[in-house]
Amino acid sequence: MITHGFKKITPLNGFSSDKGNARQNDYAWAMEELGDYLYTGTGRNIPNLAFDGLGLPVPKAFLPNDDYRAEIWRLKKDGGTDWELDFKTPSKSYGFRYMIQFPENSRSKRALYAAATSSDGSKAVIYRRTVSSGWSVFAELEGGSSRSMVEHLGRLYVATVPLTSAGNVPKLFILNESQTSFEAVSLPPAITGEITSMISFNNRLYIGLAKEDGLDVWRTDGAEPCSGWKLVVDKGAGDAINSIPFVMDQFEGAIYLGTGMIPFLPLLSGVPVITKGFDMIKISRNDTWKVVVGGLPMKRTKPSTGQRNLAMIPSGFGNPFNVYCWQIRSYKGSIYAGSFDWTSVIPPALQSLCEAIWDGEADALLTFDEEVKTALESLPHLKLSALHPLLLSLLNTQHGLVEKLNEGVGLAADRLPYSKALLRLLKETWNGQKHNKGMEKDYKLQIPGLLSGFDLWKSGNGCIWLPVSLNGFGNPENYGVRNLFSSKNGKLYLGTANPFHGCEVWEKDSGKDPKLPLLQTWKTLEQLHADLKTIHQLKNRFLKRKQKK
Repeated sequence: MITHGFKKITPLNGFSSDKGNARQNDYAWAMEELGDYLYTGTGRNIPNLAFDGLGLPVPKAFLPNDDYRAEIWRLKKDGGTDWELDFKTPSKSYGFRYMIQFPENSRSKRALYAAATSSDGSKAVIYRRTVSSGWSVFAELEGGSSRSMVEHLGRLYVATVPLTSAGNVPKLFILNESQTSFEAVSLPPAITGEITSMISFNNRLYIGLAKEDGLDVWRTDGAEPCSGWKLVVDKGAGDAINSIPFVMDQFEGAIYLGTGMIPFLPLLSGVPVITKGFDMIKISRNDTWKVVVGGLPMKRTKPSTGQRNLAMIPSGFGNPFNVYCWQIRSYKGSIYAGSFDWTSVIPPALQSLCEAIWDGEADALLTFDEEVKTALESLPHLKLSALHPLLLSLLNTQHGLVEKLNEGVGLAADRLPYSKALLRLLKETWNGQKHNKGMEKDYKLQIPGLLSGFDLWKSGNGCIWLPVSLNGFGNPENYGVRNLFSSKNGKLYLGTANPFHGCEVWEKDSGKDPKLPLLQTWKTLEQLHADLKTIHQLKNRFLKRKQKK
């Protein structure tokens, strides 16, 4: 297995020797260092929150799920100790979603701040720890969680968001100068959405906002928020499906922004998109931006801040199931990008849909076109009145199911026949449900060209990218790179999201990357050539269509 110098440093997935508890530590949600230790805050049963939010039953693959008390584990960076449990919240807190190191007033000592959630989900609970004192509650802020904290010109900023639901009012807080509490930062009415990422760059504070009609990025006019704000990127950089700005990091004098979308969610607003690979946007010091990873838009917009370009690299690095660019990190003269690939979620998600269909009810039957009716005739005992709203949105369309799925993945069917595979999966799911057969083993055989597990890519210049891993470091159930943390000891740490067996932590030392074997290099270049050829074909088709208009 090629890992480019990364090695796994969690002997047990999810840290704990209790497998039932370890599986519930499914996300390495937060990561930071303090003194001699690396600290990792876990997310607890995170996919369950998504299924609950959609009104779907939690798949059996993600059970047990009865303990939502978040944990923080730590490890001596020199490897002198095993992982040890440093803290567990006394009540339901769902997870530590972000963690940051910040100096105390004396500037000679530093403290950790970590964001969890109150038991009722209404507050972001900020915990604090120093080298000499353990974790304690420091503040409770409006909003259910925090996706982003940042140190900007000697001040600590915290943005909060709802735990599961979408919000349209951004919430930003600043630690007061005496470091005794947080104060709300007033933002102008023009700034809307949830603040999901922040960065201090060029003596300005940048905030990325998640919005249904496409993400925005704003920055301060001057050094402080009171100086005013300027819009830098808007309307999803030309594609409304780019609804979430997950991460920002700086590399070679520019910001690199990773986008994302929620699978199936556009269907609920009538947009025929099931899944779309993420885009990556480069923002320069002069506020101009360009797409460095991204193809033709799935839902075109007209940004006021610039014009969308067609990048040389397709969205999601060519994989439409890479829906999040979850992490971007500069390290030792290179930049890394890690994805969330939701392929491995398809089998349990289909199982969940089945349970919703069998147990659910609806008020009225909907009318379907003839192709969909024909496709559904082979599904035994299906009650059209009991379909889940997500499936109704998918099926109740003017075009056939297969065509809609082709549009949804955004790639030619002759290259990636996921549409037929998904329809077949749907049929097999109901057949398996009818006969009470074990289905998950069969699911993974149904999807052609399956490369389950997160992608990790690396670039030395931000333009040419090469894969470090395309299959979650050999574990397809590692479906996301949830953390990339560059330590002062010269190492790069990677934390995974794995709801099947618990998260993992990997470590890369500061040495040079091993060279790829010749055969693998040849295959990589062959695939790269094929992808570039496809991009040029798409670009030519796009230009011809534009000329006709």
